[in-house]
Amino acid sequence: MAQFNVQKFAADPSAELASIPNAKKQELLELASHLSIATRSSMRKKEIRILILGHYMHMGKLANEARQYITREPAVLAHEQQLEYERISLEHEKLAAQKLESERQFAVLEKQAEEKQLESDRQFALLEKQAEEKRLEYERLAEAQRLESERQMSKFKLEFEIEKAKLQLALERDKEKMDYESSL
Repeated sequence: MAQFNVQKFAADPSAELASIPNAKKQELLELASHLSIATRSSMRKKEIRILILGHYMHMGKLANEARQYITREPAVLAHEQQLEYERISLEHEKLAAQKLESERQFAVLEKQAEEKQLESDRQFALLEKQAEEKRLEYERLAEAQRLESERQMSKFKLEFEIEKAKLQLALERDKEKMDYESSL
């Protein structure tokens, strides 16, 4: 029987594969720790061995010959299923967190869009109000100019009539003066 050596197994798992059944639980725990495999001291030796061999198989350092050292007992299967369930749960939580973050970002963008729309509407209303005020001011000025033109026209007509009346009066006086002088 080959004696198990943690350092030799870690260096060349394929060459030392036959020695793994002889490993003590503490050696397996040490190797699992070296490989960063999560284990507990309450786990059985077979469970730790399966995790280690599965790790090496997954990494491609051991081929199918390692399968003979893995016996799938119900407790081990349950543990693996629990690990898979935890992995899936963590992935689900991560996706849920990403979804929440996406929804939060969407809400922020939606709020920003609403605020921009409100600002655009406010500016449009302000421009409309300014245009209406300018239109009313223009109409007021136009009306004031029309009234001023009418007033000046009336003034000119009145002045014209006064001058006309003065001229007529002057003509009549001159005519009377000429008639008086001719009668003499």
